[in-house]
Amino acid sequence: DRDVTGVQTCALPISQSWQFWTGSVWSANESDAISILNGVAGLSVGQVDGQYVLVTFDGEVSFDANIVAYTASAPTGPFGGKRYLYSVPQQLDCAQCFSYYPQLHQEFAPAGDLTISYNVDSLNPQDVYSNVDNYRPVFIDVKWPPAQPPASALPQAPADLTGSSSASGVRLSWQASPTPGVQYYVYARDVSKDEQFFSRIDDLPVTSDLITTLTPGDTYQFRSEEHTSELQSHHD
Repeated sequence: DRDVTGVQTCALPISQSWQFWTGSVWSANESDAISILNGVAGLSVGQVDGQYVLVTFDGEVSFDANIVAYTASAPTGPFGGKRYLYSVPQQLDCAQCFSYYPQLHQEFAPAGDLTISYNVDSLNPQDVYSNVDNYRPVFIDVKWPPAQPPASALPQAPADLTGSSSASGVRLSWQASPTPGVQYYVYARDVSKDEQFFSRIDDLPVTSDLITTLTPGDTYQFRSEEHTSELQSHHD
C-alpha cells in the first residue's frame, strides 16, 4: 500500500531539481509534500483526452490482480472516479505468480484505447526457471473511457446486504438478483484506515461470503455488486 506524492522535475542538478506539491503550491522541501492518493501499488500517469489518467493495481488488496484507473484534471489531483479496467488472469500451473507495475504506453495506443503493460513474476524462483512465461511483461489494450451502458441494460441489483462477525471473520449475505446467470463482486473499505475507495475482494456465484482478511478492531464498509457480461449494479 503506497501513497502518491506530487513531484515535478527539471533539467537541473539533482539537489535542485525536485519540487514537492504542498496541496496549493510547489515547494523545494520534501517535508512539505502531501499525499494526493493512497492505495496504489506501482503506477503510471498519462494525459489522455485532456485529463490525467493514473493506472495502478489496487494497493489496498495484497497481490491484487485488478488494474484500476483514476482521473484528475491536473497532475496534482485530486484523483477520483476509480474504475476497474482489467483483471489479470492467473498464470497456468503457477499458484505463486503475481502481477505488478502497470505502465501506460499511449504512444502505441489505438484511438479510444489505453495501452498498458504489466509484469509477471513468481514468489517461487523455480517457477521462473521452469517456464520463462512466468517472468515477462504483458501488453494489453483496454477501451477508454469504458462504455457506460444504459440503466435499462444493467442487471437488477442484489438486495438486503447484511453482515455478522465471528472469530472466523465477517459473513456477508444478500438476496439474489432476479436477473439470471449472474456473479457477484464483493467490495470492502477500511474506514479506520481512511481508505478513500472500495476495493474488490471477491467474485463468486453465490449470495454469501466469509471475509477472513480483515484487520481486527477496524471498522469496514461492504458492498455487493452483481455482474454479467461486464454489466454491473450494486447494493451497499
